[in-house]
Order: sequence, then structure tokens, then C-alpha cells
Amino acid sequence: MAKVLIGSPLQILTGNVAELEVRGATVDEVIGELAQKYPDLKKKLLTPDGTLSYSVLIYLDSKDIKSAGREKAPVGESSVIKIFPVVGGG
Repeated sequence: MAKVLIGSPLQILTGNVAELEVRGATVDEVIGELAQKYPDLKKKLLTPDGTLSYSVLIYLDSKDIKSAGREKAPVGESSVIKIFPVVGGG
């Protein structure tokens, strides 16, 4: 299982849980498990057509997964996935 760290602003969508253990062989599978378990979080993670939303940043072992197919990247037992909301401002 991968360790998933949820950024503070999103923790309200996971029942105020900051760290989860989630099964999945790829990042997509882990995100799918999270979306199934936490429907409100799903709305932040995925667009209505099921693709990754641009309203969150997702990292697998410190690498942004939104670059060139990284959502298909394998997830190992010691992998850490971090999910944070995009913050705008100026």
C-alpha cells in the first residue's frame, strides 16, 4: 500500500485525516480508490469525464504526476503520494 498525504485544505473532505494507506499498483488506481472512499474528494481530484483535475497538485515520490503519463506510474510499497490544492494569488 502507498502512503497518501492529504494537504490541510483538503482534509475536510477525508474526515480530517491527513495520512492514508491506499492500495493500488499505479497512481491512477490509488486515485480511484481515494475517489471511491471519499466522494467529496473525488470532485476535487477528477473532472466529470474522469481525468485528473487541474485544481490539485499530485506528487509521487516528489515528482509531479501531471507530466507525460505519470498517472500510469507504478506505485510501490514505500511510495508516497502527496495531494495539495492549487493555490492562486498574487
